[in-house]
Amino acid sequence: MEKGRDGAAAPPLKMLDRKRGCAANAVLVAFIVTVPSMAILFGARSSASALWIGSANASRLGKRTVFHLAQCSLRPPLTVFFFGVCLGGLLADNGFDERSCHSRYEFATYRGNAGRKPSPYLVTKLRRHEALQRRCGPGTAAYSDAVEQLRSGKSHPGAIGSPECRYLVSISYQGLGNRILAAASAFLYAVLASRVLLVDPSNEMGELFCEPFPGTTWLLPPDFPLTSYANFSIHTAESYGNMLKNKEIDAASTTAQQLPAFAYIHLDHDATMEDKFFFCDEDQRVLRDLRWLVMRTDSYIVPGLFLVTRFQEELGVLFPEPDAVFHHLGRYLFHPNNHVWGFITRYYDAYLATAHP
Repeated sequence: MEKGRDGAAAPPLKMLDRKRGCAANAVLVAFIVTVPSMAILFGARSSASALWIGSANASRLGKRTVFHLAQCSLRPPLTVFFFGVCLGGLLADNGFDERSCHSRYEFATYRGNAGRKPSPYLVTKLRRHEALQRRCGPGTAAYSDAVEQLRSGKSHPGAIGSPECRYLVSISYQGLGNRILAAASAFLYAVLASRVLLVDPSNEMGELFCEPFPGTTWLLPPDFPLTSYANFSIHTAESYGNMLKNKEIDAASTTAQQLPAFAYIHLDHDATMEDKFFFCDEDQRVLRDLRWLVMRTDSYIVPGLFLVTRFQEELGVLFPEPDAVFHHLGRYLFHPNNHVWGFITRYYDAYLATAHP
């Protein structure tokens, strides 16, 4: 084995090549994850007022019409109704109680722009993911089996329950904007990796938005076995980065039977180089065999997912317009609950309803 300048054994060339390749991805991720957030926060300012005011004429006609999503499946897919109210098929047309989420049915009357059109493949993929959430989510036998596997500490995905049901827990923290960006990022990863998304309900995530998936919940149940998950940090021993650093996991040779019961994915602002190996293909193959992942991020990591080779082809079909990813995910996921929607509509009626475009 070759010696380094200090006389210590030099790392194998294969490891150096892996580190160099993944390091390039990690540096690029560190640079670009902040750009979409700035575009989201600042790029929409110029058009926000126009969208609100553009619906003023409709409001003057009296009581607003409440559209039923069940009508989406009855309308031709190229009508203004389909793209305005149904968001081009983003929203499911069944499984929701209209009374549970007024904003999902009323928001279209407050917008003067139907937005950008989702790809047919994205619509299909969302329906499949909703079915996965229902099959494997809280309250199902599959979820109970997966929780028992987590409690038991068994690592092999086939040890208990269905290997189809794998989970991603998204930790909610920082400000509301960070929480929204983190949840959208976690959701896209869950879709790409065929994982059930469970969102930490703390920090008001369970009190601000309606459930996005029909017939199930996206909120992590209170009896989740990892009781200290909200305190996971860069120092957590079970973090994927630390397990790589401490050689408890080797992306090239670790088998499914050797994996732990779960891994913590630390993609916060202080993530290490080893943490950012998450964006490498070889590491994604390892993570695929873990039943449970717990993720913390305070950033919009979607651009990093576009760097993962195994995801690139599908992302290209899901989002032919890559700059519209958050546009579609945000409109699908985040509908204010009735209490919050009441504040929004009362403010609109008091200050914007009579404004002239």
